[in-house]
Amino acid sequence: MIVTVTEENFSQVIHSSPVVILHFWSDFCAPCKMSSTILERIEKKRPNDIVIGEVNRTHHPDWLEAFSIYSTPTSILFSNGKYKSRMSGANPESIVESWIETHLNH
Repeated sequence: MIVTVTEENFSQVIHSSPVVILHFWSDFCAPCKMSSTILERIEKKRPNDIVIGEVNRTHHPDWLEAFSIYSTPTSILFSNGKYKSRMSGANPESIVESWIETHLNH
């Protein structure tokens, strides 16, 4: 499932699935659009295992500092509600899938 993350639903979202990816993106960022498309395809393959939480950096500038986000796209992976890993930049789908698989199997 792909959801827009807000301050009100943040805790609920990161605990909503075995793996949750917070995807920080920007409207003006072409690599962000590519990353979003890749995450959507991966999520469709594993809808019961993964939730994608989208965070528009324009709407949450304070979150950039809180999560040490220096560029977009950046994705942060939570497993069972706990921070596990991050990935920055536009990466090939196979790399993103491997990154997620590592945390689904642990």
